[in-house]
Amino acid sequence: MLIMISANCFSKTEKSSELQCAEWFFQYIVDYKLYSGLPPYGNLRKLEKCMSEDLTHGLKMAKNEQLEFINKNGHSMKPPWIEGNLFASLYEGIHRFKFGSYIVDGEYIIVPVYMEYGNSKDLTEWIDIVVLKNGKNGWLVHDIKYCGTWAFRSTGTLLSNLPK
Repeated sequence: MLIMISANCFSKTEKSSELQCAEWFFQYIVDYKLYSGLPPYGNLRKLEKCMSEDLTHGLKMAKNEQLEFINKNGHSMKPPWIEGNLFASLYEGIHRFKFGSYIVDGEYIIVPVYMEYGNSKDLTEWIDIVVLKNGKNGWLVHDIKYCGTWAFRSTGTLLSNLPK
């Protein structure tokens, strides 16, 4: 889902409380190196506090799909959602990130995230877009629009790629 920006939205550049959950969410992914498919249940439960109900539901559905596949096929075949970074365009993961100026539009915030992977000799940089939704616990991560431009990248959005 991509949010349409209305004429009555506004932009913010200062670091604010609106991004607090998103900051924690991405830092947790970096700190725990959650780059290999769906996070384990323990990590997923911790991330839930900063995710919208829709995103939480989609990730739980994907986890169920993965477990059903393993129960049916054992480990002889690779199950869905087992590899790659789900939270950014780059399959390998994220090492560093920084938020750009964001737009508040009603119940949503649209914020570019400047991401990096690698070191100074072999650095990949890109920008993905994070959509936050105002929920009962404040501004929560609702979706991630993959904006990488290389050939083998995640496409679409996290939410649209997850089972319903």
